[in-house]
Amino acid sequence: VSQPAIRVLNPQVDGEYYLRLNVKDAAGREDRSEIYFTVQDGTVRIPDFDHENPAWVENAVVYGVIPFAIGTPAFRAITNQLDSLADLGINALWLAPVNVSPIEDYGYAVVDYFELNPRYGTKEDFLRMVQEAHARGIRILMDFVPNHTSDQHPYFRDARVNGPDSNYWNFYARDEVGNPTHYFSWENLPN
Repeated sequence: VSQPAIRVLNPQVDGEYYLRLNVKDAAGREDRSEIYFTVQDGTVRIPDFDHENPAWVENAVVYGVIPFAIGTPAFRAITNQLDSLADLGINALWLAPVNVSPIEDYGYAVVDYFELNPRYGTKEDFLRMVQEAHARGIRILMDFVPNHTSDQHPYFRDARVNGPDSNYWNFYARDEVGNPTHYFSWENLPN
């Protein structure tokens, strides 16, 4: 696509629709975005995300999964349990954080938001888990941690080393003397 806009024909049947755009540039970098919209009485409408849920949420039966507690490697262990979970009526799995984090952490001290924790399996294992879940009508919800990082995250380390000269200094909440504040009393989780 070399034009600034892509036009999609309006669906003719009322319901919820999900649109995914995958973009790959000349350097091979990829990005993806997804949105849903509704068609009601032939009119397309973007829902009010602050006050409306997708229809599937109203009947969701969500099962929380702590990946490291379900088996090793976690993504394969979860995949192996999908039939049993579907038999229980589960239609959404809520995964505790699966990004790279320190070994002793539960997953909330994120070191790398763009990589999966290798202790849980490979990217292929993760993709297979998602595909197998979707084949059973089970959605995957991922716990995302945007309000703090690990103290081992490259941005925090840079801010600690370079102080106010760091490009990431203002990424972190600080007290009146410039020290980073922390989530609860956990020193490993700067806000």
